[in-house]
Amino acid sequence: MQKSLDPLRFKQNRYERPNQDWICGRASEGRPCPLGPDRHGNCRATGQCIPTREGDRWICTRSEADGGKCDDGPLPRGECSHPIPRCQPVRSLRRLRGVVVWIMLALTTGTLLLLLGTTFRRAWINPGALTNAHAISAAKCSDCHSIDKESHPSIAGIVSSGKRTLADSALCLKCHSLGRQPLNPHGAGSVALTALDQKLQKAAGSVKSSPLFQISRAINGFDPLSAQMACITCHQEHHGRTFDLKELSNAQCQTCHSVQFASLEKGHPDFSDYPYRRRTRIYYDHNSHPPESCQACHVTDPSGRFMEVKNFTVTCAACHGAQIQGEGMTVKGLAFFTVPGIDLETLSAKGVNVGEWPKFADGKLTPFMEILLNRDPVTRTALQELHDVDLLDLSKATPSQIAAAEPLAWGVKNLLFNLIVEGQGYLLDQMKSQIASARQLVPAGLSGDISRSVLLAAQKEWMPNLPAEIANYRKRTKPQPVEHPTPTPTPRGASVPQKPAGEIESLLGGQDLTSTPSPMPAPSAAKAEDLPGGELLEPSPKKSPPAIAVRQATESSPVESRPAEEWTVAGGWYRPQESFTIFYRPSGHADPFLAAWLTSTAEISTVSALARDAFQKLADPQAPGLCMKCHTADRTSTAITVNWLPAHLEPNVHSFTVFKHTAHFSLMGDKGCQTCHALNPKSDYAKYFTGDTGSEANRNPHRFQSDFKPVAKAVCIECHKPKVAGDACLLCHQYHTGTFAGQLVGKSEK
Repeated sequence: MQKSLDPLRFKQNRYERPNQDWICGRASEGRPCPLGPDRHGNCRATGQCIPTREGDRWICTRSEADGGKCDDGPLPRGECSHPIPRCQPVRSLRRLRGVVVWIMLALTTGTLLLLLGTTFRRAWINPGALTNAHAISAAKCSDCHSIDKESHPSIAGIVSSGKRTLADSALCLKCHSLGRQPLNPHGAGSVALTALDQKLQKAAGSVKSSPLFQISRAINGFDPLSAQMACITCHQEHHGRTFDLKELSNAQCQTCHSVQFASLEKGHPDFSDYPYRRRTRIYYDHNSHPPESCQACHVTDPSGRFMEVKNFTVTCAACHGAQIQGEGMTVKGLAFFTVPGIDLETLSAKGVNVGEWPKFADGKLTPFMEILLNRDPVTRTALQELHDVDLLDLSKATPSQIAAAEPLAWGVKNLLFNLIVEGQGYLLDQMKSQIASARQLVPAGLSGDISRSVLLAAQKEWMPNLPAEIANYRKRTKPQPVEHPTPTPTPRGASVPQKPAGEIESLLGGQDLTSTPSPMPAPSAAKAEDLPGGELLEPSPKKSPPAIAVRQATESSPVESRPAEEWTVAGGWYRPQESFTIFYRPSGHADPFLAAWLTSTAEISTVSALARDAFQKLADPQAPGLCMKCHTADRTSTAITVNWLPAHLEPNVHSFTVFKHTAHFSLMGDKGCQTCHALNPKSDYAKYFTGDTGSEANRNPHRFQSDFKPVAKAVCIECHKPKVAGDACLLCHQYHTGTFAGQLVGKSEK
């Protein structure tokens, strides 16, 4: 049996205590004294032993290694009878090592302080190469590290590392735009994160985070639902020029998650409603209106990620283009301005004089007029007072309603006058003052290139003395009672009275309202050539089409033109004969006039009841133009937004889940796109668009049923396995979410 090289029995060996700083000077001779030096290095030896007293006798305590008890024994006073001279203690090996360590530590610390405190310290400190992007943008360490700032002492800044990393992150955000809450997990607020966490835990059931993660969070005091995440948590520099700062492992992604899972196949929550998060922006039911193929309407965007809808001309114009222009509709135009019918007899009996007014006008104020009249406080009050009052029967009206009828009537006259005199600028200015967003530019389409000739012709027929009346009214001169004009239709075949030569009538119709009004001259014969541009009124005989009857000088019948509504087949302004209304006929899809008014009334609908009513009327799916038959409107906390475009990839919107269609085209089977997107024939898709047309509930985009079934996780699992297509978190998800420009927004301080 092998014996121990260093027997520990005290009778055969003297145990040297390794923690002593000093050892006996005779240790090198092999005979150290038993007591040894004290902690200050002083020899304490007086004899070969230190006698002990038992009763009244002293006993020798010399060890057997030194010969055992002596024969002489201790002296009477308890002193050893074999005294030994004192030695010179020496330092132990442990003590020598400690001295060397302290000396080297002092030299190292002093050298580092000396080097770090000099101005050339950057010449020899190099933690590693930066990535290519940061190597170009960062000229000095202080561009990215707050501890290097002059306001922070070099050593004191190391103490608060947590605050320092957040300060460093603030420097990152000088160049990188990541939304309003860039350091929050996923860029979301604590309320949204809490709701998402609860939803995830509910879906996961009993699957929870590992105890190790929970202990780590408890020790570090980190709360992923409220704490801010420093950029360095995931992105660490100085690993080389080609290092991928965005590369993260699945374990890193799940560090903060309350629910962890092994892979997409094992533990990942099922897809509940992906990718359908809201109602479609364009109303199109794939079940009731199936296309020939998906490619007939959809095409990938340049990035290959999103399937966009092709434009209207390619997809829908062949069937629906003529419908938008009014084909099959009784009234093809939208009433813009009308002379409302008023109970003139009752007003006259009550002593209210509204001046010249068409006797047989029986229309109602249009939504456009209500919005424009709402701008003036007086007419606004009148509109509120006469709300739901039949203006054609004021016999039972209250005195306040009778009083409100007068400013309303003059407001209508004033509106017509201003439209003629000030033109399109007046209309745009009136709308600019009401748009809630206070944007600098008002859509030019609001004017619709309104025709001055139509306005002038209408004014001449409806209210010939309007300029004089408005001038007197603004001077507060009470108008004289007048005979309310009634337009008389011209009998078919009768000659048209014309002005004599020299008395030129404006081609725009009626007299010029910017000039001083003059009495209406007596009609007399005149040639078309006497009018400015008169040659345009009579076609050239050489170019006259054979199918059109051209009036010759010897003919008694005038040229018969199409009705005004049919004449403006390509869209524009018109006024039917014997009508007190000016209409606008849409020019086709994406008509700028309708689009501008729908957008503007939607914006101010939350602050104006009149605008809300006007928007509801314009948004009728069967209104001329049929805009809202396909387009939808979403209500937010501040306004209503009209969805003029179908779903499209917005470059500044960064969603949590990403998918690239072009990478999966080669995997589609015989079903094509329905390999993943299967139609749901049981879906009640139309209910959330037309079930309660015009109601506020119909504006909520999150009340919907998709006409497709959600994509099943099993479809993805077929390929996305660790050793096949991979199942890394970053294949389908991105950390930074929200709305922000994913580009450099500034540059570092040089």
